Amino acid sequence: LPAQTDDLTKLVRWHLEKTFSVELPSTRFVHQRFRRSDGEPGHRVLASAIDQQVLTQYEQVLLQAGLEPRVVDLASFHRFNLYRPKMAQLAKPEHHFIFLAITGASLTVMIFESGTPAYVRIKGTRRALVGPEAVDRILDEVELSLNAYGKEKDLSRVTHLFVSAVGASDELSDRLANRFHLTARVLGADDVLLDGVPTLPPEEHARSAG
Repeated sequence: LPAQTDDLTKLVRWHLEKTFSVELPSTRFVHQRFRRSDGEPGHRVLASAIDQQVLTQYEQVLLQAGLEPRVVDLASFHRFNLYRPKMAQLAKPEHHFIFLAITGASLTVMIFESGTPAYVRIKGTRRALVGPEAVDRILDEVELSLNAYGKEKDLSRVTHLFVSAVGASDELSDRLANRFHLTARVLGADDVLLDGVPTLPPEEHARSAG
């Protein structure tokens, strides 16, 4: 892969246009590279795209409210990177795990093989996924994702399920563990690591994860 970000973005754009047979002349991309899960040389690139016109509309809403938009990105990917060292530490040695991110009425399920994403599902709902009444809906959405993943992959290799959700309770992690027979953990401020050392106080963690 190209070492320069601009060159890599051009390559990602070309690959997406070729794969989906569409032209993407005015699209904003974000991407992240991972090592291949099979141990072979090379990388797997996880990318997302949004039409520049749609992004501009979001930015205009912020500007009209007196705010300056600096970063518009996928919150679930930022959360994953926030907790990545801790998840890698806990999911040793195989690093087959699930990362579940919940923000308001949006849910993202990411399943990793050897620390590399093998499945991603982003689901928007009409009602916010908060409170005790939302637990059953969350479990059902996770089950749908696992069923889809299990049609082509070996689900038995997955050992851990990590949850990032503001205000998530122990009830959610307990029910996830019981239903899917995985080691489930709600991630918090103590799980943000830098070289194995906790880095964020609770109030700053809430801003980063929320």
